[in-house]
Amino acid sequence: IEGAHAICAVPLGVLKAGKITFDPPLPRVHASAIMRIGFGTVTKAAVAFETPFWPIQTQFFGHLDATRGRWPTAFNLRPSTGHDVLMMIATGAYAARADTMNTDDLKSDLTDVLRAMFGNRVPEPTGIVSSAWSRDPHTLGAYSFPAVGTRPADFDRLAQGVGTGLSFAGEHVGFAYHGTAHGAHLSGLKAAAAVLRQL
Repeated sequence: IEGAHAICAVPLGVLKAGKITFDPPLPRVHASAIMRIGFGTVTKAAVAFETPFWPIQTQFFGHLDATRGRWPTAFNLRPSTGHDVLMMIATGAYAARADTMNTDDLKSDLTDVLRAMFGNRVPEPTGIVSSAWSRDPHTLGAYSFPAVGTRPADFDRLAQGVGTGLSFAGEHVGFAYHGTAHGAHLSGLKAAAAVLRQL
């Protein structure tokens, strides 16, 4: 496909991995910003049960584990969906570890944590659906963050196009809302508006 303008809206993890070739290469300031900005991951696991064993009106549960990032957050989806599902969140290095687990290991790990939270009467889950963004070749992670050496200007640099032909969009474009879904949405609207002004 050929065109006079392009908006590159791929996740930062894909850009950092060099999975896209830019010809001519990106200017050094853009390439350096991509490499300096950190890119982390998070794992979400929706765990379904036959009946609830948790306080059904409580929407948020916290868990403190000896292993940092091991499912510290659980959201009760029953009030909003009517289904007996807990959305478990793993963070940091443990999220990347969780992404490598097979279904049986993930089920065992989640059940162990829930039994630590709610007691040994927690039953086996009836189903689990989980993300694995760190292993997905189309994302290679989940969100940008200011790594050591990152400056707000690095995010804002990506909000500035390359010449008149290339713009960027995504949650990593612009410091104000980095790491958020609405930041990605707003950057896309801004990039599209910039292209339309040139037509």
